[in-house]
Amino acid sequence: MIKAKNNNSKYMAKITYEDKIFINKNENIADINKVNDVDLNEIKEVVNENDDNIGDLSTLNTTDKSNIINAINSLLPVTLFEGTGDTSITLNDNLANYKRIKIYYYQTAYHDTSYSSVEVYEPDGKNVELSFVMGVSDNSGLYANNRCYLLNGTNVTKTDGYNARFYNSASNWAIADAIRISKIIGYKN
Repeated sequence: MIKAKNNNSKYMAKITYEDKIFINKNENIADINKVNDVDLNEIKEVVNENDDNIGDLSTLNTTDKSNIINAINSLLPVTLFEGTGDTSITLNDNLANYKRIKIYYYQTAYHDTSYSSVEVYEPDGKNVELSFVMGVSDNSGLYANNRCYLLNGTNVTKTDGYNARFYNSASNWAIADAIRISKIIGYKN
């Protein structure tokens, strides 16, 4: 008898019959052409060990529990974009399919390239700000870079941005595009 963990036949189940015992062996039939007690007991042992190792998929903290591969895949990060994103990016999947995303970005202003990242939960339909504030290498002031993006479906679109340098004696303010997105990773759980 096979004892199922639940009514869903996709889950593993333990074999619960008593181990089989040799009773009557017909020497005229080759072993390759028959099933013996050893064969049935080995099958039972392997199935039950696999069931113990896999466990009950219904207890996983994943959205897709239909099978172990889907459950594992829903935990893995998905690359939605990789490259040099400027004012408009098209993702390879809809943001509505993800619980959170991580945006990796960099700035290229004023001779130094700096990198950062931001995480956005339930990203679809949200606005996100990517920014850098850093001191000038010669201690003459401070740089501030900012870009705002709308996250919508498969689109990431620049909505605003600025680039400013504040000197010890004056400041310089300008609209600039010093920030670039290099990668967006999605997490379904």
